[in-house]
Amino acid sequence: MPGWLIGIGFAVVLAGVLFLLYTYVLPKKSATADSTQPAANTATAATATPGSTGKKAHPLAKYLEITGVRFNEDAKQKASVQFVVVNHSAADLPELKMNISVQASGKPLFEFPFTITSLGPFESKEFSTPVQTTLKGFEIPDWQFVKADFDITSQP
Repeated sequence: MPGWLIGIGFAVVLAGVLFLLYTYVLPKKSATADSTQPAANTATAATATPGSTGKKAHPLAKYLEITGVRFNEDAKQKASVQFVVVNHSAADLPELKMNISVQASGKPLFEFPFTITSLGPFESKEFSTPVQTTLKGFEIPDWQFVKADFDITSQP
């Protein structure tokens, strides 16, 4: 049997196996689209309004993110929190007053008012502020276990 005939036969068999796998093993597109649609809607509904209050969200809240939360202590053991505020919009954002709540495992650690300076399009800035707490430095959870929520108190 010539080598070229073996090569063509092998290619046909391989193409047939791949076609069968594609047809019967992979999920149908309509089935995956229908099953993931409700999950996507609930995920966007949960993240649509920052903070845990039922108040109407500020129109600029959807463009802001607070991330990179870190805790520090100075030499006098005064706690401070560092965080990054990210502007995800293509517009300049004005100075905004907000209440920031830092939580770990659903329990609030710190709540404090803060005013961020204006942010340019797609800009991020790092901020730091002292916080009042009765927790010791070793009692504060590590950065990967905390989440920061905010409510903008400035008028729209």
